[in-house]
Amino acid sequence: MRLFPCIAAAAAASTLMLSSVTALAQTVRIGFIAPLTGGSSDFGISARYGAELAINEINEVGGFMGRKFELVVRDDKADPATGFAASQDLVLKEKVHFTIGFCNTGVAMKSLEVFQKNAHVLMVPCSQGTALTKTYPAQSSYIFRVAPRTSPTRSSWSPRWPTAASSPASPSLPTTPATAKAA
Repeated sequence: MRLFPCIAAAAAASTLMLSSVTALAQTVRIGFIAPLTGGSSDFGISARYGAELAINEINEVGGFMGRKFELVVRDDKADPATGFAASQDLVLKEKVHFTIGFCNTGVAMKSLEVFQKNAHVLMVPCSQGTALTKTYPAQSSYIFRVAPRTSPTRSSWSPRWPTAASSPASPSLPTTPATAKAA
């Protein structure tokens, strides 16, 4: 489950920032924004189920450092304006401690300023747009993308995969002792 480590990492990172706040509030409120309706809802619903499962598992063993988690969910409907409004609601009104969100790069891009301007951690589990983590300098960014980048670098590919320049027009299948005998 990819969201469990994300939630734990975000909780650990935000614990330092929350030390004065959590003395009064035992529950860590986690914002969650995803397309729960509309064309991308299959991604959003599965991400929500994963987040709920992870939070339930963490809470069943006493929470994180004794603090229970609460998921505050918003539907961005795969629409940038709706996602922006949901971001403002979670950060400014609900005052969640950090947010997990976005399956669509365009929706996320419109909302990044809300998180960055308010020094609010955003972990992006689904959207792969490289621009999400290049908008602000890494050393001062509050935006973290968990999904792989959209344009892989040469070093991210396995060296056993041939490049277009080294591939024959019609590659042959690798031979094994069994196929060598048959030939």
